[in-house]
Amino acid sequence: MQSEWAWASQDRVRGRNVLNMESKAEAFYGHSRDANRLARIDSESSMKAGLPSEAASFENVAALREAENGNAEQAQLLAADALGKSQNRENFIVAALTFARAGKTEQAQKLAVAISQRFPNDFSVQAFLLPCVKAAIELNENDPSGALALLRPVEPYDFAKNDVFDYAYPAYLRGLAYLQSKQGRLAADEFRKVLDHSGIGDGFVTGSLSDLQLARAQVLMHDPGAGRKSYEDFLTLWKDADPDLPIYRQAKAEYASIRHWQ
Repeated sequence: MQSEWAWASQDRVRGRNVLNMESKAEAFYGHSRDANRLARIDSESSMKAGLPSEAASFENVAALREAENGNAEQAQLLAADALGKSQNRENFIVAALTFARAGKTEQAQKLAVAISQRFPNDFSVQAFLLPCVKAAIELNENDPSGALALLRPVEPYDFAKNDVFDYAYPAYLRGLAYLQSKQGRLAADEFRKVLDHSGIGDGFVTGSLSDLQLARAQVLMHDPGAGRKSYEDFLTLWKDADPDLPIYRQAKAEYASIRHWQ
C-alpha cells in the first residue's frame, strides 16, 4: 500500500482513489477512526479541486459503513453533509440506504419516493438499488417478511456491479432478514455468499461483518462449535478495532456468552 501511495501521490486523481481504497481497507479491519480521517482528507481534496459530487461520494461511503457499524448518529450526520454537497444520483441513493440502515426511516422513505420518481426507467435503480433501500427500511420496521419479499426478485443480481453500491448488498440484507425472522440456516447461506464472493465485496466493511453475522446465524442453528469459530474469525480480523464501535462491543459480548457452550 505504501508503494502504491508513493506512485499515486504524484497525481491528484490517482491520489484520491488510493486514499479511498486505503480508507476502505482500514474500515474492513474495524479501524473506523482512521478510515474516516482518510475519507475526510479525500472529501476536502475533492472540494478544493471543484468536485463536490466526488467529495460527497467519499463522505457517503463513510456514512454507510458507520451505519453498518452501529454508529447511527455519525452516519446520519455524514449522510446529511454529503447531501448538502451533492444530490446527484449516486449520493441520493447511498444516502437513502444509509438513513435506512441508521434507523432514520422517515428520511429514507422520503428519499426512496424521490428516487423512484426521478429515475423511473433506470433499470439498476428499479431492479437492484431501490429494492435494497426499501428492504433496509422494512428491516428497521421489524418486518423481515416484507424485506425478503422485496429482495426475492433481486436474487439474480446479487453479485451485479453497478456505479452506486454493490458489495453483494442484497445477499447481506437478505441474511439480516433471515436472522431477524430466526431462520438461521437460510441466514447462514446468505452470509456465506458474501464471504465466498469477496471480490464483489470490494473491501467494504460488510465483508468482514459477514463473519459476525454468520456466527449469529450458526448460534440460531444450535451449532455452537461453528458459531465460536465464526466469532473468532471476526474477532481476529478486528483484533485492533476501535474499542468503542457498537457492533464490535456487541460481538465481544456475544462471544463471551457462548464461549463455553457445548
